[in-house]
Amino acid sequence: MAIATMPGSRGKRDVAVEFTATDAVADVEGLCAWLREEIERHLLSIQEVPIAGWNLTARIETCRMEPNFGAVRVGLSGMIDGRPVEDVIAVEDRPTPAGYTIKEQMDSEVRLAFANLFTFLGRLFFPSDLVRAVGHRRVSGRLIRAWCDCCREIRILIDRTVGRPESGGRRMLWKTMKLAVCAGLFFSVLSVVEKLLLHRHQADDFRGWVACGMIGIGVFGAIASSGLLFLPFRFFQAEDQGLALVKLFGVKGLAGIRVVAFGLLLISLVFALTPGLCWLLAD
Repeated sequence: MAIATMPGSRGKRDVAVEFTATDAVADVEGLCAWLREEIERHLLSIQEVPIAGWNLTARIETCRMEPNFGAVRVGLSGMIDGRPVEDVIAVEDRPTPAGYTIKEQMDSEVRLAFANLFTFLGRLFFPSDLVRAVGHRRVSGRLIRAWCDCCREIRILIDRTVGRPESGGRRMLWKTMKLAVCAGLFFSVLSVVEKLLLHRHQADDFRGWVACGMIGIGVFGAIASSGLLFLPFRFFQAEDQGLALVKLFGVKGLAGIRVVAFGLLLISLVFALTPGLCWLLAD
């Protein structure tokens, strides 16, 4: 059994991590230290509600790694600011069904091939503390994702225990999406009016209508992706709707979703600006 305990400061602030699993891990002490730091970092980040101290024990009961499969089970118990905590977080990461048609299956395989290639290269040349602790970099991808999901569930559990209010990311996302829809519709109508008034005698009328649609879609995408860039970090780290977005985009955390949002922003700007530039050049 490996135990890592955080020293107390300004009252009792202890986090103990125990490894009770029978699974083989390259560095048990390193894994315990990584999990302790993740819990500690989140507890110290809570500023919205006062927390006098905490005394927590996290028991790593399962850390199973197989080709294309990873399973994590952590029991968390103790007290946070006088409030009891007692729960077990169990997470499994396994492949999802590729689809019913041959095309869906092929698309899924191609997508996984590229994702696994970049993930493998990243783990190989820039391994994190978690990757070093788990070991077997070539087959640990599912287990790494399971650990990331497990830590997110632990953060959500801690926030609910202390009554931490939401970050406001859900409201910001909803307002951004409403603005994006309204702006997309407005610019679509504006481009249609402009086409009817100034470009009604174009030889290729179909391209003009496609361009009107591209402008609306581009404006919508630009505003929506810009909103993702400015949403608070905690929204993606410890709130249900933010975690759903992370999984929807197929990324692991804030850095990944920021990269995806920036890519969508660039593509949306191309959609929004290209038809207008073409019309100007045509004139």
